[in-house]
Amino acid sequence: MKRIFLISLLMILIPIAMSSFFQLEFKKNEFEMNDNKETGNAVWQLSDGNLVDFMIDLPIQNKLSKVGWDHSTLSIDLNISETLNKPNTVYQDLYSIVHSGLKETKNVKLVLIRVFDQDHLGSGNQKLLMTVDANDSQWSEEMEHLINNREISKEELLSIFFKLKTTDYWEEWMEEIS
Repeated sequence: MKRIFLISLLMILIPIAMSSFFQLEFKKNEFEMNDNKETGNAVWQLSDGNLVDFMIDLPIQNKLSKVGWDHSTLSIDLNISETLNKPNTVYQDLYSIVHSGLKETKNVKLVLIRVFDQDHLGSGNQKLLMTVDANDSQWSEEMEHLINNREISKEELLSIFFKLKTTDYWEEWMEEIS
């Protein structure tokens, strides 16, 4: 009788203990955020499980229309808001995404951004205005120094250090808002 009771108790306690262990391990892996001792900044271990949390924390003003995470590549589509139609706002958002993606994460190696204008030019279609291709090997602390000391604009930084490409629609958009 004692054996049956003991076996029954073990059959109940072992699954409960195992499920608790795996839930804790899952949370640790999916939402891991460690302190970077060298810089004092929080460093994300980006994953499918915490991508939304990471994106919510981004200080951007334009609308996100698509976000993708594939291995070590973060891809983002932005739609320019009609109320925020200033080029500096767009460049600020691009810089914020690149900075956060490359400096505040452990595992992002490439940030790809596309910027669209939806129906601003009256065509009813989404128009590609620009793209940015930022590789983590291109990021340096010198960039932050240049920006913080206002030695270079965010547009210049993105153009010089990263692959910032604009389209003819960007030029049209610039003329429209001028």
